[in-house]
Amino acid sequence: MAAKTDQEIAPLNESNDRPKDLAIDIPEGDLEPGPERCIFKVPRRFRAGNEEAYTPHLISIGPMHHGNKNLAQMEFQKKRYYDKFLLSASQERLTEFHGYVKWNLRRIRRCYDIQSIYKLEASQLIEIILCDAVFIITLFLRDLKKKQESTKEDYKDDEEDVYFDFLNQSALLRVKLLTDLMLLENQLPFFVLEDLYKLAFLTSNEPSFLDLVCLYFGVNKDPSFEKKKIKHFTDLIRYQVLRACPLNTSTTGSHFRVGSHNMHSATRLHDAGVEFKCAVVNDEFGVMFNGVSYNCYKIGGLEYEGVELIDMLMDDMLKSTTYGLLQVRFEKGVLKLLTIDVEYETEIRFRNLMAFEQYYYPKRAYFCSYIKLLDSLVDTSEDVDLLVKEGIIVNRLGSSVAVANMINNLAVGVVHSTLLYGEIGMELGWHYKNSWNRRWATLKHVYFNDLWRGTATAAAFTVVILTLIQTVLAILEKAMPTK
Repeated sequence: MAAKTDQEIAPLNESNDRPKDLAIDIPEGDLEPGPERCIFKVPRRFRAGNEEAYTPHLISIGPMHHGNKNLAQMEFQKKRYYDKFLLSASQERLTEFHGYVKWNLRRIRRCYDIQSIYKLEASQLIEIILCDAVFIITLFLRDLKKKQESTKEDYKDDEEDVYFDFLNQSALLRVKLLTDLMLLENQLPFFVLEDLYKLAFLTSNEPSFLDLVCLYFGVNKDPSFEKKKIKHFTDLIRYQVLRACPLNTSTTGSHFRVGSHNMHSATRLHDAGVEFKCAVVNDEFGVMFNGVSYNCYKIGGLEYEGVELIDMLMDDMLKSTTYGLLQVRFEKGVLKLLTIDVEYETEIRFRNLMAFEQYYYPKRAYFCSYIKLLDSLVDTSEDVDLLVKEGIIVNRLGSSVAVANMINNLAVGVVHSTLLYGEIGMELGWHYKNSWNRRWATLKHVYFNDLWRGTATAAAFTVVILTLIQTVLAILEKAMPTK
């Protein structure tokens, strides 16, 4: 069954002709950015840091990168998903889909940067939104089905499933696809996807669309997500990262502060006696995903990492997340941070979260504040080596210099940064300025660096004390009058 075009489903006019398609009529009031605008072209000041971090490499979603010749192969795959959907959907359902997008076209348009859509005709934008929405919904449903059936003992790949699910079969393609779906310029409004999903499965027992999204991205669903009016996938990932965010009166409401942390590097703090520890739970193990660590229970007594684990996790297994990335603590000379996995995709994901936060949440730029903190701690490869040694950074780039350069360049273009760690910065500054802390740290690093050196130092100190005691006793003996 072929999809009906926008003109085919439109009513006849008085002359019994179909109305001609019109270019998108943009009211003058929509030319100015409004509160709905949440999908936009990343400004040049951010792109200067890494242009490729904001551009999809496998698939285009939405109008911004539609027509990119480098992504043409995936357009064919999206059409396959769409055609398969057309075969299973009724004519009434197709009309509802088209009607929904057409009726909400102005609301959809107001979510986008005006430069990305003003050249598109109404039917073009409707076609892009419908095709990409169907692809995403189908992809997530197939991902759910794959995870459910893979737990069965008699599970065997069906030839048709393998043909359509090759995106989920290949770990490399899955990572690339997941990363592209997180890009700020590569989004559909969340309400469109959710409403179309409800239209398609209004009376079925399928899980909610939010459940599907959380399962696909490995996000621990929070009850507050339902109330947050999520804008798109980038926004959802940000909410996940901000879980357990250490907010206080100085960073919320009308009392927020904006500034820089101006902290010392990790090696300098270490030389001043600051200890670095990875915040972990003894009964659990860290899962590195999306550049963020999650503490998840072991499954069947086995430990899995990365994408392989996420492929096996169901929503209830993700509920063991106990610690938020932004939860940094400094207590009794110990700075605790959650482990982050630094890989190729980490920079891409971090940069898109930061760009979105700078534009849409300038007064709540909490993730940018965390990156500023990380940038303060890492100046050179020696800082990276120290944090790797303490388990705070997992280096999958191979080179410590590469990790240091990546972290140092992340904050390029950042203007607004809520001072989330101002109190920790002041405490670290006081600790660093205390000369006794530096002397004591030097003593420990030089004379008690390891077991053998510490043992030798203690033995030498004991010999000195005994020699001193022997000398004092000898002097006293000579000084005593003889009888």
